[in-house]
Amino acid sequence: MRNNDSESVLKLQQVADERAALQSMRREIEEAIHAGREAQRMLGAAMDELGNAEGMSMWDTFLGGGMLVTAMKYSSINNSDDKIHRAQRALRRFQSELADVENFDTERLTVNKRDFLNFSDFFFDNMFTDLMVHSRISDAKGQLDGVLADVERILRELADRLQRTDDEIVRLVEREREIILS
Repeated sequence: MRNNDSESVLKLQQVADERAALQSMRREIEEAIHAGREAQRMLGAAMDELGNAEGMSMWDTFLGGGMLVTAMKYSSINNSDDKIHRAQRALRRFQSELADVENFDTERLTVNKRDFLNFSDFFFDNMFTDLMVHSRISDAKGQLDGVLADVERILRELADRLQRTDDEIVRLVEREREIILS
């Protein structure tokens, strides 16, 4: 560019535009990673609470826990419902952020709340209803575990994409330097 070469100026502008686009994409990837980590944290909290409910359910189902254990089980189930709701919100935000980053399948990033048969379990505190509730808790944990695995997979893919983007930005900065010094 020492000779005020218009071809070099054009090349420099193209490289600068490409770098700016990559920097914008980098910001979007970082936002998606942040949202994904929040979803991961919320899903983990919901899994922990369902684990508590599952323990109470085991006690209630197989050791004849009685009304007190049933009440403690439903306290854990209600807490898990709250945490699942928070996880749902975090997953929606994660999906929204992923929409800004191309080529991510977010179809499986959903959590459905379960009806745990509260009334019938209290009213008909017997082995049959206890087993139904225990089964639903296990199903919910399985679903959350699957969604959590998908979130973790996507976070790894985002980290890889972030690294590739950073590498490309470094390459473009070097290319700009070459054009300027030529």
